[in-house]
Amino acid sequence: EREREEKKKREAAAACVAKGGVSRSGSERREREREKEEDEMPKTSTTYYTSEHASLAAAQEEKKNQQLYIYQCKYTGKHALVTDVSLYALPKRRTDDSSVLDMAEHHTKLYLTEGGVKRIRRTSDGKVEKQFRLVLGDLPVAYTSEQNGKVLYIMKDSVKEYTPKDVTYGERNLPPCIQVIEEGRNVQLLLSVSTTGIKSKIGIYNIFDSRLKVKLDSHGGGQKARKELLEMFSQALDVKVLQLTLVDDAEDEGLKVLQVGGRTALQVFKKLKAFTKRHKAPNQNAGGPKKY
Repeated sequence: EREREEKKKREAAAACVAKGGVSRSGSERREREREKEEDEMPKTSTTYYTSEHASLAAAQEEKKNQQLYIYQCKYTGKHALVTDVSLYALPKRRTDDSSVLDMAEHHTKLYLTEGGVKRIRRTSDGKVEKQFRLVLGDLPVAYTSEQNGKVLYIMKDSVKEYTPKDVTYGERNLPPCIQVIEEGRNVQLLLSVSTTGIKSKIGIYNIFDSRLKVKLDSHGGGQKARKELLEMFSQALDVKVLQLTLVDDAEDEGLKVLQVGGRTALQVFKKLKAFTKRHKAPNQNAGGPKKY
């Protein structure tokens, strides 16, 4: 009797062990299947953007689209400064015709070194002014009116614009004579206007320079010359005359500014490029002059 009871206990224990083993095995199998499913599921992540991120992105985009102007010493060819504005668009100082660059408003990098203080007696009022000179080697290029001043006076004929030979012009890199303005009209062109007695030379030239060279047939200026110029650019840019506004520069008699409405800067560049290509001055044996 005792042997039968012990046998039953051993059988019951063996059954419990077997049952527990199967349960653990099933649990481990389900755990492995769940881990496999998680590995096969695509990973997701969440990124939060705030107004600060938006402002930073806008500033980076503006910086990327910003056009830079590189100027080098007119005599040595060394880099003098880089800025985000054309010197032709800056105001001029009446006393010495230097270009006035406010470095607090325009991003500017200088390659100049301090050249000491120069005292100048002004002929206009006899007063003595101090100029904190900035030089490139031994050559003076610019000056400020105070130590480490933010207003830079770039001396007349001290620098020239640097243009790489392999430069590719496009939306983010346009010739300096084409400028984008924020208020009023969309685009403005810097013009150097003169007259010629040779009809074959009438037209628009030097679209890659700091100023467009425009040669007119009308002598003596006035309304006749103004009308001729506006009609020429109306045809070149494929716009109405009413979309054009011609402004005389008060500081520079040789500079005229043409404001263009209804066109982007890139569209203006492409139109000018196509127009000048079609209307090149003919050769002497080309069968007579072409009209603009």
